[in-house]
Amino acid sequence: MPQTLVETTPQQPTTRKGRIRVEIEEAMRDAARAGLRCVIVRAGDFFGGPGRGSWFDRVIVKPLPKGKAVYPGRADLVHAWAYLPDLARAFVMIAERRAALSAFDTLHFPGHALTGEELLAGIARSARRLGLLGAGRELQRGNLPWGWLRAGGLLIPMWRELAELRYLWEMPHRLSGERLGKVIGAVPATPLDEAMDATLRTLFIRA
Repeated sequence: MPQTLVETTPQQPTTRKGRIRVEIEEAMRDAARAGLRCVIVRAGDFFGGPGRGSWFDRVIVKPLPKGKAVYPGRADLVHAWAYLPDLARAFVMIAERRAALSAFDTLHFPGHALTGEELLAGIARSARRLGLLGAGRELQRGNLPWGWLRAGGLLIPMWRELAELRYLWEMPHRLSGERLGKVIGAVPATPLDEAMDATLRTLFIRA
């Protein structure tokens, strides 16, 4: 896939989940022809908000209490991220301007396009501010054991599904929000440090 994805980028899935996603979008397009109005909003990997179960909390910052973070791919490649509170605000703004869209439409939410190094640096800054990482202490980086995931996937379905997504960590990519901006105006974009503070506070600091 190209490094910058726009709404019209041809979809050429090479994984099972990718093919399922294309099938779902085609089913929604068919439904729109039959009268159902549909808007698809594509975004990067999630972080932030009260939810759990994303790459960010289940893998990357899970060992943060031990002064460590795990990054699944090459740290010099750009990866697309969506801060969930910003994405939720974008959904509301899209709904408010629904009349300006066609019966079936697709929009890209740009979120934060970060290299692994930029993400890990943001995590370290926030962890120090929140007292989760000692002053002057370096955040240790661990790698995801993809080989173990692939082998274990023969027995554990979740590991198999995770291993299938490895390509997303080996190919630089970001989503263009140019068209979304034309529809809703200023796209919600919380600064990374503010978003990271709120995220780590929710995950590791109990009120």
